Amino acid sequence: DALLKFIAQLLPDEALLPSTSFAHLLPPIKPALHIQLEPISALTPGVPTKITFQLVRLDNLQPIDGEHLFLIHEAPLHALICDRTLTDYHHEHPMPTGKPGEWELTFTPKFNDQYMLWINSVPKHTGREEFDFNLISVPNPDLPPVQVETQTNLVALAHSMRGEIKWNSAEKLEVNRPISGTLHLTDSPGNPVSDLQIYMGAFAHIVGIADDLRTILHVHPDTAIAAANDHGGPDIHFTLRPTHQGFCRLFVQVMRDNEVITFPFGVKVD
Repeated sequence: DALLKFIAQLLPDEALLPSTSFAHLLPPIKPALHIQLEPISALTPGVPTKITFQLVRLDNLQPIDGEHLFLIHEAPLHALICDRTLTDYHHEHPMPTGKPGEWELTFTPKFNDQYMLWINSVPKHTGREEFDFNLISVPNPDLPPVQVETQTNLVALAHSMRGEIKWNSAEKLEVNRPISGTLHLTDSPGNPVSDLQIYMGAFAHIVGIADDLRTILHVHPDTAIAAANDHGGPDIHFTLRPTHQGFCRLFVQVMRDNEVITFPFGVKVD
């Protein structure tokens, strides 16, 4: 693993990786796919909203269906959605509609505001992970800029649980430099949480969204799952490779008692 991290530091952004197993150790390439989507003019908070989009190749506009994609954590596409304040985060899985290259998803927004959409995929013709970007909604083109809260926060509370991230070295987070961390989970009395369920093939899903509202990370625990009935926790070990300098909101999702729980953290990258 250390050798892979060292090699990843030396490789250029356009380098190819023959296996998707360690894609998170390399910076994402320039997208080879494009999301064709007409942004919605208004969202209704608290009401499920269906989003339909076309996914095509940039070079020839060929429609992209499931057969053109590698499965990553049990799905061909992962839709990562967030509002511009980096508070309302959603992780959805688009489904094909039956039309070539057409996919759809449903999410329930908290705000009538601008929402960003990233489609996380690994196209078979590149073999590299990418994050295609578009806007879901633009309720008002004249919306004033918002101030994203950029305070470092390595402790988060959610659903009577406490999550704390500790980095496994004294080094700071730096652009293009892998760093290992551990998420420790406890319940409200302070007992270690060791009954996490498998969610999309992992005990945790970690998504980082930078304050430029474009750059994104999507990583998973370093430890593989041995059996379908395994339980995880209280420690989740993971590796990040930040690709943008500045603030990054980390959303960590776990499943417990058949419920997906999201912890929001905040980190700064030098």
